Amino acid sequence: QHFIRGACQITIWLNAYYPEIPFTRDVFQTWNCHQIPDALLAPPIVLDRVVQSRGTLNMLSQIARAQGQHGVFFAGAHTVYGMGLLEQAVVSGQKAAQLAMAHLETRPSAHSQRHLAD
Repeated sequence: QHFIRGACQITIWLNAYYPEIPFTRDVFQTWNCHQIPDALLAPPIVLDRVVQSRGTLNMLSQIARAQGQHGVFFAGAHTVYGMGLLEQAVVSGQKAAQLAMAHLETRPSAHSQRHLAD
């Protein structure tokens, strides 16, 4: 049994959270489980979560300012404000990909640079 002492347990009814998925029965996901239920669909998985602090907003603004510098883009649950869920990691990955694509679209291509040199 693994849980973080002093942290709360949260359980989400995934059927309501993901209405587009045709679950065949009620499915729940629990974070920081204090007591393992008798019936499990999958074995427990222990993942470290993002820890928020008073410095989080400052850190997030530093990451935002650094996005794209030297062609480097940051993604992951730690780069956006929230509970540090995998869904937030996906959203941040999509944002980083959009920024990277915009960055590539504004850069002159190697072909146009060669043409300018002629």
